[in-house]
Amino acid sequence: MQPLSPTLIKKLTQLTALSAIYSVPSSAASVKPFFLLLSRELITEQALSELKECFPQQPQYRWRMYEEAYAMNQFKKGNVFFIQALREEYLTYRDPKTILPILNVEEAFEKAPDFFYKEHQKALDFQGGAHFYMEKENYPQAAFMLHQAIELSFRTVELISMGKEKICHKIVHHQQYIQPFVPELGELFKEENVLEKQLVNRLDTAYRDVRYEVDYSISLSSIKRLQHKLDNLFETGEGEFLKRYEQCKNAMEQPSPPAQSNKEEIEKSLRQLIRSHYKPLNKHTRSFYHHKAIPVEDPLESFQSVTHLLKVCVLALEHTGTSFSKTIPQPYVNIQQTLEFTLQLLPYEEMEFLEQLIETYGGLSGLLTEQKINKDEEG
Repeated sequence: MQPLSPTLIKKLTQLTALSAIYSVPSSAASVKPFFLLLSRELITEQALSELKECFPQQPQYRWRMYEEAYAMNQFKKGNVFFIQALREEYLTYRDPKTILPILNVEEAFEKAPDFFYKEHQKALDFQGGAHFYMEKENYPQAAFMLHQAIELSFRTVELISMGKEKICHKIVHHQQYIQPFVPELGELFKEENVLEKQLVNRLDTAYRDVRYEVDYSISLSSIKRLQHKLDNLFETGEGEFLKRYEQCKNAMEQPSPPAQSNKEEIEKSLRQLIRSHYKPLNKHTRSFYHHKAIPVEDPLESFQSVTHLLKVCVLALEHTGTSFSKTIPQPYVNIQQTLEFTLQLLPYEEMEFLEQLIETYGGLSGLLTEQKINKDEEG
């Protein structure tokens, strides 16, 4: 899967508050891989329209874009689409100003079955209603119930395969929406088949006419065909969830590959760090001095800073047993505790580790040799 070009990323960031891009591989042979784009802000219709103009020029790309807050909320609820897509190894771009939330994959994975089957149950309830009205030979009401079951089942599969459901009552629109991600559901009612096209149109009419008590009729054979379609939809939808759930499980069970440290990069970074803080006293000796920049506005501020340090030292040595002031009755206690606390803040362990790391790469002398400095500057 080819990464997005820097030019396209720049254009995307100009259109919306892009925070991250994930390159998500295909979940099935019949489905293309896609890019998941996250935005820090609400995505306007104008921004979406302009984004659509960017991607048609890149026919190999498929994409989905969501507000970051929505994606994180769906992830936490257990939506397998986001559990699959928001994997660290798929992250191909992150806005430098954005700190992405830490995601608890195990916790989200445990919620995934409840998330899916809670939505799935809504469609099953309407299927039960259709059976009830069929037994009473009330076929118009049975058709309405079947429409609701099919619509809700589509919306459930859209959630776990595309990240977001389509709020729409026309079944043909749901087919068009989901087709790129679950192709078999895009063909549930075949457009090229005249009888099936009439059947789905009759189904959509039931949603409108039965609700408003408009004269509506449908045959028992059509009801049975719709039931068969619903059974296929249920089977495909549940299979889609189980497939993605198993893929998430396998990804969690696989050990993460060990991080490959680049010794040359580490040495280069360490050398740059040392050179920015240490300077040789004499190029012929192994003695160095540490230089540190202290920002000041003018010489007077520097002088005052030194006097403050001296005053603190005087107070620290005074150890008076008498009251100092109403607000500081025992100054020596405050000074002692402050200095002890400051000592605890000093990063001794980090300094020991840094010394060991410096020695591993030849010590200060090795990292500051003229030969290596010249070599770096030439590179």
